[in-house]
Amino acid sequence: CRALVRGSATNQNSRRRPMTAVDPVAQERVIRAACSDAGVSPSQLAVVECHGTGTKLGDPVEVSALAATVGAGRGDGSSCQLTAAKMLFGHLESGAGALGLIKAVLMAQKKEVPGDDVPKVNPAVTEAMQGTSLRLPSA
Repeated sequence: CRALVRGSATNQNSRRRPMTAVDPVAQERVIRAACSDAGVSPSQLAVVECHGTGTKLGDPVEVSALAATVGAGRGDGSSCQLTAAKMLFGHLESGAGALGLIKAVLMAQKKEVPGDDVPKVNPAVTEAMQGTSLRLPSA
């Protein structure tokens, strides 16, 4: 066995918004639900493979939801690395989730997080990460 998926969760934005609209509250809920299903606290996560589509609005909302869940409540000084395979390979549409899962499995197996050389980080993402334990791995 190369990896075990201990928990998962799905959701939608609700009837109030179009399916493609980002909803920070819905994203926080699904993060908490997946962690609960896995039996772990969000603050125990050391690495998160993000959806990371590179959109002006989507990425900051995703990181804000991660900041409120995974990046909060860490009294031990630990951090959580944020990675995104889409940054390297582009959006594979229906295959995007499989790519992220493969990357997560490889990171767990090798016990290392590759440095994603991010040439320019969206300032709204940087702002959402300020004061949290969320980090971008460096090359």
